[in-house]
Amino acid sequence: MKEKTMLFMFSKKKQPISERIREFFAETSLHGLKYITEDGFSWIQRVMWICLCFCSLIFFYYLFSPIYEKYNTTATITTVDTSNYKISNIDFPAVTVCPNIRVSKKNFENAVKKEPWKTIHKLNADTLPQMISNAIKYHSHPALVYEPSGHENLAPEILKQFAGFMSKIAPSCEKMFLLCKWKGIRVNCARFVKQIKTDDGFCCSFNSADLEKSFVKEEESTESHTEPQTTTEGTVDESENGSSDNATEELSSIETTTNINYPHPIKGFKDASFNLCQNEDDIPFNKSAIPQSLVKEQKELLEDEEDIMNTNIPGKTFGFSFLLDAMKEDEYENPWEETLTQNSHHGFQVLIHSPYQFPEITKAGTSVGVGSETYIALSALVTKSTDKVFEMNPDRRKCLFPKDAKVPSMDIELIAFAEYSKKNCLLECRAASMLYLCGCLVYSLPLFPDSFSAGMTTENGTMINSTFCTFHELLCIANSQTILNSITFDMKNMNEEGIYCNCPDDCDDVNYTQEISSQKLVDHNKKLEQESTCTVPYGNNPHEVTENNEVLKKPYCNIDFINQFEWFKAVHDSPDCADKSLTAKISESSLVHVYFKEMGVTKLSRDQLYSWGDIVAQFGGTVGLCMGFSLLSGCEIIYFCLCRPFLRKY
Repeated sequence: MKEKTMLFMFSKKKQPISERIREFFAETSLHGLKYITEDGFSWIQRVMWICLCFCSLIFFYYLFSPIYEKYNTTATITTVDTSNYKISNIDFPAVTVCPNIRVSKKNFENAVKKEPWKTIHKLNADTLPQMISNAIKYHSHPALVYEPSGHENLAPEILKQFAGFMSKIAPSCEKMFLLCKWKGIRVNCARFVKQIKTDDGFCCSFNSADLEKSFVKEEESTESHTEPQTTTEGTVDESENGSSDNATEELSSIETTTNINYPHPIKGFKDASFNLCQNEDDIPFNKSAIPQSLVKEQKELLEDEEDIMNTNIPGKTFGFSFLLDAMKEDEYENPWEETLTQNSHHGFQVLIHSPYQFPEITKAGTSVGVGSETYIALSALVTKSTDKVFEMNPDRRKCLFPKDAKVPSMDIELIAFAEYSKKNCLLECRAASMLYLCGCLVYSLPLFPDSFSAGMTTENGTMINSTFCTFHELLCIANSQTILNSITFDMKNMNEEGIYCNCPDDCDDVNYTQEISSQKLVDHNKKLEQESTCTVPYGNNPHEVTENNEVLKKPYCNIDFINQFEWFKAVHDSPDCADKSLTAKISESSLVHVYFKEMGVTKLSRDQLYSWGDIVAQFGGTVGLCMGFSLLSGCEIIYFCLCRPFLRKY
């Protein structure tokens, strides 16, 4: 009984290391090792097989090291998933339009009737015009920025309201868009187009999200500029800017003169190029004439279209079409007879961009001239990441999702925006650099929350208390344009003049592409003229409704534009002349169509290149090819090193 029990006891006799190695080499499944310790053969065989095993290890390293390096440095791979990804799965892009006329003459005259601008303009008629000129031209060249007389006496509270003032004097979006069609249906431009900020000031945009709503939520700011009361399309409310629907009130602004002096509603028509009545001696002019009946609009509860829209059918009919009035007769000239346009043509700048992106129209805008019909055919390159990429550590995938607004390991921390996007990151980076270099933010940037500038200091160590620009700070920004526009994403390759922005790519992205064609605008059968004025040559007018025995135009009609020509007909008492002028006016407008050109777009798929399972499989396949190693081979090594010496029987 004692002997039988001892058969299962561990051996206490130590086996020499050399004998243990010899035994492992003889018994292992790894290729070639048994020939190194095999008895009965010369040393030449041993040396030969040692060299062959060493060469196998080198070959294994040569094959597997690139795979492991890719696992560490290139965690994802992007491939073409399909070239027919439905356009209904992506947003229709935002369409932002900036007129070359940066300031409306009529809006400026109305704005300076109100405080505090009334007092400033009364004390010095050059102060506000120079401030406006500086705000518009600063990014063109520092030499265009001049010191406004009396600016040093402006209180900080007034500077805080300057962005609101610039919003008031910008051309009205509602008046600029004569007609809008979405998916082939006439719509109210006031609901679909709103005034927004761009890098070129206030412009008009279709299908844009409110960027400031994506900021981090915080308590109500104690420092903010006073924005104007706006209608749903973002322009100044007519009750505030001085105009009135009452025809008799308009006559109060008419001065008695022997020269032709148009009443206020058509004041700019006097020297307009489309005015074919001004040189006709046989056409009577009655400066105090009032239209027999001004057109009235059917009342509608206006609400902005908050949801970002999309379309599921390609083609011009199922996109966004709009007719633009260049409003050249309303272009503002400052006291030294200088206009504020920065382009060398009459017309507009149009930008196609993501609805959630700050529009940088000076960098990527497309020129649209007056008297043209422009087709902007869209396509898109869509990048979608798989769930495996979403679950990866941001350090490995090297791209970010909206949830990754703060990634300390990558030194990513958005302060203003609640969600990450590369465009948001770059916007914050440029704004922070602007504050650091010059201590303020230009009025055209979004109104960042107070937390964004809290605790910041300028380059010379001055604490930033306000983000609104004085003249000297604006001049600093004008002189720093080269630096602010030179962005690098690699600290090692950073230029001497430029800013470093640590902004990785988006994991999911939609990049819109466009093909543009343009032709001279020809209004066949006066179709555009009739649609702009909501008239028809015969039969029932579909643009009119009857309410309480009163004929009203439907809400999508541009009432201001229609009534302007009612006044024009009245003062000239010449419908023929007025109609010809209207035709000339339409010929100077711009018709734009934005639409997808195909049913499907290209979709790229971003997926994990190598998972742990892939690495193990690659390792096993490579080392098995080179040395015959397998999972059981690993168990053999552990067994011979740790277990076998202690499991011998006596």
